[in-house]
Amino acid sequence: MQKPTTLQDQFATTITNDSFGGLAIIGMNWGDGGGKAAVSGHAAPEQAGLFTDPNNRYPYSTRLTKWFELWGHPIIPGGPLDRSISQTNVFLDSSKRFCDVRRDPSKWAEAVRQRGQALATIRPAGVIFLSIPTMVYAFWAATQSNAQEWIDLFGVPEWGELLKFGHRERFRIQFATMSGVPIVGMTHPAARGVSNVDVTGARLVMERWIDEVAPGSRSQGVSAK
Repeated sequence: MQKPTTLQDQFATTITNDSFGGLAIIGMNWGDGGGKAAVSGHAAPEQAGLFTDPNNRYPYSTRLTKWFELWGHPIIPGGPLDRSISQTNVFLDSSKRFCDVRRDPSKWAEAVRQRGQALATIRPAGVIFLSIPTMVYAFWAATQSNAQEWIDLFGVPEWGELLKFGHRERFRIQFATMSGVPIVGMTHPAARGVSNVDVTGARLVMERWIDEVAPGSRSQGVSAK
């Protein structure tokens, strides 16, 4: 996998002053090219500008933007919340299908070390992981490999109860008690069978979490701290 050489190389959205102390969204890897297995040599896509930029090649940005709206925090294009979002993945390789978390531990160690350095630089006010297994494995890898930047930024999590929403409980959220930057993991936007009604069921907890990490973002977005 091509190694990033600058801070910007590690993000799909353009890093601006509003990125520092904003919100970070982290997935597993880029869904662009390759097959079931990850394809090395694919770094982050060309920067899209802001998260709501029509050129954002992340295929689920529209759906995730809808989720924020359902939680009472609409991402207004060009607004402070939109400007504050930094988008990246644990791995900067690519696959058409959701990539399995069961990778070589050395690859996990390298990934969390690099992403830990990047995140420590922008020091987000909160981090959303798209995929609970990805979140849990990332923290396991950071602890096992002693990824100091990651550990210093977040601390060691105490996992909370797995919250389930919707008639078939397909939309899930997991919080953690942290000594550092607050985190939350949730069902990936690509998950089948997850409806807006399911996501709306999580409004109370997500609205509260976003309020805590991004005060004042309910109507106009959030300026970086």
